[in-house]
Amino acid sequence: MKTLLVGLIFLLPSTAALADEDLLDSGSQQAPLPPLMPITRVSLLEILDTVRLKSGKTFLIDMRVRAEVVIGQIDASNVTYPMLLTILRNNDLAAAEVSGVVNIVPVATVRQFPLPVLFEEDESIADDEWVTRIITLKNAPAASLVPIMRPLLPQAGHLAANPASNTIVMVDRYANVRRITTMILALDAKTAR
Repeated sequence: MKTLLVGLIFLLPSTAALADEDLLDSGSQQAPLPPLMPITRVSLLEILDTVRLKSGKTFLIDMRVRAEVVIGQIDASNVTYPMLLTILRNNDLAAAEVSGVVNIVPVATVRQFPLPVLFEEDESIADDEWVTRIITLKNAPAASLVPIMRPLLPQAGHLAANPASNTIVMVDRYANVRRITTMILALDAKTAR
């Protein structure tokens, strides 16, 4: 058994080398991969101060939120409110505005805040803003669509049906809410009554 394993280990590098030679012989060359970008961490307070000056928003940071966030290649001095929401998403955080104060919270707790409730599309809402959407169905039983759509939401999201009113309640970031709403309405339209 040991001899077989040693033989396989020696075969693997030579097989890879042959594959590389075949690529070079055929005239196709792979472009070199770009270098990995360094992980840039900045103070969340610095970013919030930049956004506060641009938007006039007031922020409150939950005590469980880390003091630094990863921003990648974004220049911290150019962050806008929609960009802040994206940075928060990428750091497992979220923003929930309550009484004029934007609460920065762990994403796992955001659905417990009084998020905007939508009954139709609202183009003024940023893609990464958390919302509650209520969808009324005409044909399909709402409860039948929940198991189909639930896997498309993040763990922090919420999806439930109210059979009495044949409605679905969904909590997620607005871009995903729009996507799932489109699918739900399409399935509802194709359901025979």
